[in-house]
Amino acid sequence: MAVLQTVGMSTVGCKLYVGNATKASATAIAEVFNISGPSLSQTAVDTTHHNSTSRFRTYVPGFSDAGEVTADIRYIPTTATHDNTVLTGLFGLIGATDVSNWHVEWNDHGTASTSSVHFEGILTSFTPSADLDSSLDASLTIKASGVPTLTQGANA
Repeated sequence: MAVLQTVGMSTVGCKLYVGNATKASATAIAEVFNISGPSLSQTAVDTTHHNSTSRFRTYVPGFSDAGEVTADIRYIPTTATHDNTVLTGLFGLIGATDVSNWHVEWNDHGTASTSSVHFEGILTSFTPSADLDSSLDASLTIKASGVPTLTQGANA
């Protein structure tokens, strides 16, 4: 019997972009070392009623939510993607009055191909931290708005 093996993917080279609806003209955020999300979810609407004969609850799909993307960066306040420049710097995106375009990019199985997810979102949290035994870092949270779009790479 053949043994089914998984093909794990390295996270080296994953990127977070901001600023344009197309990834090719968006700006890669510098010094990203952790990316999580988007955390997709869907509500379950309870349709159970008193005449349900199985005595098991029944559900139908409700609204979906693209959730959040979180990331950690090595924070450099003078770097263009970290500074207070409106619409492109993370510090400047706090308090923005419009949603921004974001992209999370993953490498596909160590090849030149990449897959990515595009979404509109609002930077809801930007938290610098200066731990004694670490570099100056920052954590950020982006709340996704609307439907995210997955683009599969050539080897997907």
